[in-house]
Amino acid sequence: MTGATGGLASVLLPKLDALGQLITVARHADSLITDTLNLSNAEAVLELVKREQPDVIIHLAALTDVDQCEKYPALAWKQNVCNTRNLVEAVKACRLNPHFVYASTDMVYDGNGVNAERDTHPGNVYALTKLWGEDIAGMLEKSLILRLNFFGVSKKSGTSLTSWLKQACLSDQGATLFSDVMFSPLFAEDLADAIVALIAKEGSGVVNLGCRGNGVSKADFLRRVATEIGLPTDRLRDGSVKDVALAAYRPRDMRMDVSKVEKLMKRKLPTIDETIGRFVKMSANLRG
Repeated sequence: MTGATGGLASVLLPKLDALGQLITVARHADSLITDTLNLSNAEAVLELVKREQPDVIIHLAALTDVDQCEKYPALAWKQNVCNTRNLVEAVKACRLNPHFVYASTDMVYDGNGVNAERDTHPGNVYALTKLWGEDIAGMLEKSLILRLNFFGVSKKSGTSLTSWLKQACLSDQGATLFSDVMFSPLFAEDLADAIVALIAKEGSGVVNLGCRGNGVSKADFLRRVATEIGLPTDRLRDGSVKDVALAAYRPRDMRMDVSKVEKLMKRKLPTIDETIGRFVKMSANLRG
């Protein structure tokens, strides 16, 4: 697993024990890291792949800061495209045939309604480089490309969605929520369970992985979460993403059709109501 110090990895790691020995790699050392590795170093990547001979590669490492990607496109290309290519080329050089799982993004969509896997329309550098990385990952026979949108419970104090909502709902300033951005978020725990299930089934191809149904606007999502955890919502106001000075364009409709992945897993993904309910319950459990 690359990017093993990231948010998704922290949720996924405890669920992978049943699948066998796990080698975790990241750029910087950490208690959870087996090897430090700069994916930009093609020789080091080749050496690691040659030594470990992996049956499964879970490629989570990426530059995911959308505005940073827009400001520094060469850096985005290096981390999201070249690093993926280094992994794929190492696999080919070693004549291996691993299950290659590539974490992509719902930002490759910008449609008008629920998007199927064929409906790509990247509108910023981040989305473009992730889509480019998809093409490279797809060169391997057993590649699984996951287009994701997820949220979870942060283990770092003051950085969670709940903490942000409390600040927004209780402060005098309140907060402006984007009513014109639609998406299909999935609770990180459910996302991790789905990824493990897909790895166990050796699923392949390009699939959307979000909540089932017609999605929700970011404004409605945050209001519903706030209401569920008992926060007042009178200081939350609707606004448009176009009114905010952002370096990168943000797509307006990233909702995903998840029927393909449900068919692959042979089970339904949670709806938005179930997704919010799971998040609120776990948040309450962590608070004690």
